[in-house]
Amino acid sequence: MIGTVATWTKRGFGWIKADEGAEYWCHIKSCRGPDDEQLEIMRPGDRVSFAVGTSPKGPLAVRVQLLTEENAK
Repeated sequence: MIGTVATWTKRGFGWIKADEGAEYWCHIKSCRGPDDEQLEIMRPGDRVSFAVGTSPKGPLAVRVQLLTEENAK
């Protein structure tokens, strides 16, 4: 899926809004940069690709990859 970081906290988690409208919780440990490096922070407005996983509290974003202009096409 493709989406946008909607909110992010300094504690390392936030919400990603998928292009189709659903929102998914995400933790920084699931986030990688364009070169597959571990990210330390995400920012509202960042475009990402991700898969949907499950947790006891509901669906969440996993395997989150920060998109660049080049790989967003």
